[in-house]
Amino acid sequence: MSKVLSHTTPEVFSHSGRLDALRFADYLHLRPNDVAAITGHSGRYVRKNPDAPSFQSSLKKVHFVVKGLLDLTGGDKQQALIWLNAPHPALDFAAPLDLMRGSELDVVVDLVDDMLTGAPA
Repeated sequence: MSKVLSHTTPEVFSHSGRLDALRFADYLHLRPNDVAAITGHSGRYVRKNPDAPSFQSSLKKVHFVVKGLLDLTGGDKQQALIWLNAPHPALDFAAPLDLMRGSELDVVVDLVDDMLTGAPA
């Protein structure tokens, strides 16, 4: 079973305690440019400043999505990754990760929040 994302598991946190975009890319098997698209910054900026305060807000939303998926799957990272990459009917059959890269992170956050609270999609 994969570790649950938190401050006790440092996979996505920098030494400063902030979320680290490059560590997130590695954890989610993404390219740095994918995380850059999610945060709305350039790939160069993300690579140069992976834990910059300017995109902590976006990374906190990604963290919420991933942590929520891990909670829903009993900590199964592989299942969370499959969910992020699979077409979803509540998202007009778009993959959540594609929406996240396309500046629609809040749509995915809302869906995961609904799943966690049992609200209808």
